[in-house]
Amino acid sequence: MESLENVFLHLCNVEENGMNQVIINHQAKIEMSEFDKSNEKLEYDSLKQNSIVSYEPINVEHVSVFQQTGTLLKKHLRRLIRSPGYLMFQFLLPMAEAILFALCIGLNVHSIPVAIYDGDQTNLSKAIIQTLNRDIVVPHVFDTRDEAYQSVRNGIDSTMVIIMENFSLCFAKKVLSTDSLTESELYNSTIHLMPDMSNRLMIDFAYQEIIRSFLVASSQFATALNLSPDITEMPVKYDEPIYGHLNPPYTEFMTPGVMLGISFFAAISLTTMNLVVERREKLIERTVVAGVSHIVIIVSFLAINTFILVVQVVLLLITLFVIFKIFYFGSMLWIAILTFLQSFCGLMFGLMVSSIADNESTATMLSLGIFFPIMILSGAFWPLEAMNDLIRYFSYTLPVTIPARSLRFIMFRGWNPTDWEVTQGFIVTFVWIFAAFYAPSFCFLIYFAALYQKQVEPFFPYVSDTGTLPPQASFFSQFLDLGILLAFIVSFIRYKQIKYYTKYDLRLQKWENRSCINEKNDKQVVQTTSTIRILNCWNFHALLVSMIASLTMMGVANFRSSELNLIHSIAAFSSFTSVYVYAWLKSVTDYHNLKSRQNQHH
Repeated sequence: MESLENVFLHLCNVEENGMNQVIINHQAKIEMSEFDKSNEKLEYDSLKQNSIVSYEPINVEHVSVFQQTGTLLKKHLRRLIRSPGYLMFQFLLPMAEAILFALCIGLNVHSIPVAIYDGDQTNLSKAIIQTLNRDIVVPHVFDTRDEAYQSVRNGIDSTMVIIMENFSLCFAKKVLSTDSLTESELYNSTIHLMPDMSNRLMIDFAYQEIIRSFLVASSQFATALNLSPDITEMPVKYDEPIYGHLNPPYTEFMTPGVMLGISFFAAISLTTMNLVVERREKLIERTVVAGVSHIVIIVSFLAINTFILVVQVVLLLITLFVIFKIFYFGSMLWIAILTFLQSFCGLMFGLMVSSIADNESTATMLSLGIFFPIMILSGAFWPLEAMNDLIRYFSYTLPVTIPARSLRFIMFRGWNPTDWEVTQGFIVTFVWIFAAFYAPSFCFLIYFAALYQKQVEPFFPYVSDTGTLPPQASFFSQFLDLGILLAFIVSFIRYKQIKYYTKYDLRLQKWENRSCINEKNDKQVVQTTSTIRILNCWNFHALLVSMIASLTMMGVANFRSSELNLIHSIAAFSSFTSVYVYAWLKSVTDYHNLKSRQNQHH
């Protein structure tokens, strides 16, 4: 019997012999492959010499930027033509949403079931019931009050209308008599409603129709009594409106916000999905390998998608204003321009989302997460004045809120960009277009460039490390300088705005106290003047601090930590401190300015 050591020795010898045989076989295969390649090269050279056609490599540098852009446009166009279903979906999606909006939302409620108990049974009470518009209200007359009550209780009718006994007599006495009426007579001269408030909007429409029917019937009743029909009119009524028209449907209020929301988010879905799909299919990488720059890729992408946006906006405007005849008073040119700019803003916003999302699921989740908060906070469904002050001020920073208000002024007031309220919408749109393009260009381009050069760690690198070494250092400086310039322009505009408000408030205060000068008013003028001077002083110091913050931030951008670390650190500390001080100064200034203006209005 062999020992364990002999067994292991035998196995090692067998394994060594096997490895040597494997190495010999592998070397033989390598020699055969090299022999085959040499034969293939000889055959290729002979074919190339005997061939009529010469194969020369293409020099990418000889292909102009315009040729590259045209080629990419042809590629995008062919891809759209090969997907007619997708193309028609993108064209018709905003149109379909506009059709559903115009058909289903904002219209007057009709066929509202109403239970009526007529305890008077006179010509006036019957005239009120007969005058009701049957398209809006469907009356169900009951003989007893309990039956009408149970009908609402059981959910058959939406509200219960009670016409009391001796209603006509008490109402006539209320109109004709100069003597005081008893509480019972006052109670009987009123039509009482017991609504089901689980559907408030339906009840409001029913209430308006009952009021209208009562006014018509009561005017006829006054005429029968040889009285002026105006005696029964309500003491408050609408005259000719300054803007718009009488009795506008709720659809008109929602149209500006919904129209901009549709165009904005249709563009987001278009851009996001296209770029994510191209990244998944490695089309962008193939294009870059072919020698096409990223700028040409973005330009061609924006060009082909801008064409789709133009078609979407045209179909959207035709649907709302031609087919459904939505009322508008202003210029259709400015309506179309603002709508297209908002759609292009959504295009740039989708470009930013696609730079974050890795796949279609992430892109869809981000798009939906952006869609609902922006639409709810934009004031498209309900007035902004009904919101909490903090939420309302936050909604003003969103890309759709102020442009929707500007579009409402264009449509229903006939204003144009020369009016400041309309100009604000265009400014906000351009700012968001720039921000949506600036954010991925500045942040992600520099980050991925530094990551590709293996200069930083992939998770949470320092900003100074990311923008230290070339080539991303140049991009970092350029983008940051541009952002600093725009930030200072905004701070200067805010400085001039506060200065204008304080001058206006001072002139208003002096004008109000000009005709009644006394000791109290004189003290108030002195106090207001002192407050305005302090406000102007803070406003001016805030402008100086913003200048310091801009200059020091430029130092951060241009003096890199790898070259002049001391200057870079001092500039960074000074800029962050200046921004902090500026934020506090502007908060205090805006608070006191708003408080003084509210006190003047009160």
